[in-house]
Amino acid sequence: MGNRETVAQEHLEVSTLPIKTLVKETVTRVQRLIETFRLDLIYYQIITGKGLEFDRLREYVEGDEATSIDWNSLARTTKPYVKVFKEERMLDVVVVLDVSNTMLFGTTDYTKNEYASIIASVIGFASQAAGDKIGLIMFSDKVKASLEPSLSMDNFYIMTRMLSDKRNYGGVRDWESIKDIILKSFGPDTYVFFISDFIGADKRLFTLLEDMRVKFRGVFNIMVRDPLDSYLPKGVGYMYMSDPNTGEVALVNVDKIRDEYNRKAREEEEYVKNKSRAIDAEFMKIHTNEEFVRPFIAYLKSREKEVFI
Repeated sequence: MGNRETVAQEHLEVSTLPIKTLVKETVTRVQRLIETFRLDLIYYQIITGKGLEFDRLREYVEGDEATSIDWNSLARTTKPYVKVFKEERMLDVVVVLDVSNTMLFGTTDYTKNEYASIIASVIGFASQAAGDKIGLIMFSDKVKASLEPSLSMDNFYIMTRMLSDKRNYGGVRDWESIKDIILKSFGPDTYVFFISDFIGADKRLFTLLEDMRVKFRGVFNIMVRDPLDSYLPKGVGYMYMSDPNTGEVALVNVDKIRDEYNRKAREEEEYVKNKSRAIDAEFMKIHTNEEFVRPFIAYLKSREKEVFI
């Protein structure tokens, strides 16, 4: 089995975005997020769940909200004072990125791993802009690369170099390969963004995700799929299809398997979504031919309503 996996990896062509392209795509999308929606407010109150702690009292000035007045001080001194708060804590924001063989597939402008690298980079940039530490774990059959969380802007550039390095991609996915590093290396003030196509998601994965959700402040599952992962169109006829894990190639009548394929794809996507919600993890799906920012904003807006109602 080990030999077959090695052969399969040798036959897979890895495509990554050049580092300059990745940085450009990242900055463009982050700016769009900030300009389109209040990233700082949404990030703090929805993603990090950060609260505020009392810092000091200061005298009331015109324009201060009445809700910030400290009524006990007013009763004692007859002068209005308002409460000043400070941010309670910073987080370790860790992007866990699936770089296994199935992620190397693509029929649009981006392969899944290229598109996922943009999402990972955007999250890293935005997290540091919000004042949190950013880290990265890339995995397939083993941990391929890792970066400890840091506030240094150098971490973002190191992260982009790691995401652009072809040597960090490929391998037959093992969900449990990250178990030790993720559960033993980080404390409760950690937020995990788990990015994968979630092909072959099973009980082992969700046992791990549930352990992460119990220990950490939050888990956000982002499913990245090529359109053909989700749906085979009519009239394709015969085409050669390969197994990314074995390298085996077969001529398949796509129209003959289409209905069953599409049904199983829908079931798998629903399974991942429902299991994510069952463990109280965030979940969103994105295809590589879609713009990431707009649906991400829409998702955060929907969560904002839930948080503040």
